[in-house]
Amino acid sequence: MPTVGGVVKKIYRERVMNRPKQQTAITGHAVYLQYTLALPRRAELVSRHLGDLNRVFSRLFGDENFVTLLRAESMMTIPVYLKPLLEEHTCGYEIT
Repeated sequence: MPTVGGVVKKIYRERVMNRPKQQTAITGHAVYLQYTLALPRRAELVSRHLGDLNRVFSRLFGDENFVTLLRAESMMTIPVYLKPLLEEHTCGYEIT
């Protein structure tokens, strides 16, 4: 006849053997390697998003009503990186 301790050990052993396997922690060089391998995909994603934003701002700055709205709201300054886009599409409006 099995002892209570033996039965408990058997139940515990079966539970341990049947539990799902956990992945080991990824640290150090493996993390650096994963980030490095992901860089081209991330760079392409950022490039696509920048292209989308450029198209959006080109369309906005090309709309005379939007530029008039900016002037009406006294928004006379814009970030430096948007200024070339604005100058390209506004044909000399007075937003600086």
